[in-house]
Amino acid sequence: MRTGIFLSLVTLAAPAFASDDIYVELGDSIQAAIDASENGDTIHIAAGVYVENINFGGKLVALIGTGGVGGTTTIDGLDDSSPTVVFSGSETSAASISGISIIGGTGA
Repeated sequence: MRTGIFLSLVTLAAPAFASDDIYVELGDSIQAAIDASENGDTIHIAAGVYVENINFGGKLVALIGTGGVGGTTTIDGLDDSSPTVVFSGSETSAASISGISIIGGTGA
């Protein structure tokens, strides 16, 4: 009788991030877009001033201002007692902001 050991090799792959584009128009909330996003998503923000504080909450998303020529995209913190933008500390360089001016709030 022949005996043998059979090994089963299971390959575990890290799930790939599905990337979606989310568009925020003036009057919409950037924070709501972040909350609705998933890792790997890109959030395109139209030109204008958005008066709110945002928190990435650990999400690995990219915020991109799409003001175009002559237009600007600005996030203006609600008050001077808290940061305008918060990274929770678990984000990597995949969480980014580009083409957006950030004003108001504290630097803490």
